[in-house]
Amino acid sequence: MLHCSHQIISDRLHDLGYGRVLARWVPHALSPYQMQARVTACQSLLLTPQRKKFLADLVTGDESWVL
Repeated sequence: MLHCSHQIISDRLHDLGYGRVLARWVPHALSPYQMQARVTACQSLLLTPQRKKFLADLVTGDESWVL
């Protein structure tokens, strides 16, 4: 179809800044401190008064989260 090897296409995509992503769930091992930090963050979000811009304060990314 493209008359190129898989490796050439992979190299070009890498040169353009693209990376491989596994399309499956990968378990994360959290420390007790990290688990407690997530629980605390969620509890504070639940206590936040309902506001129009609530979601504007919540930023999410690929397999990670930041408040």
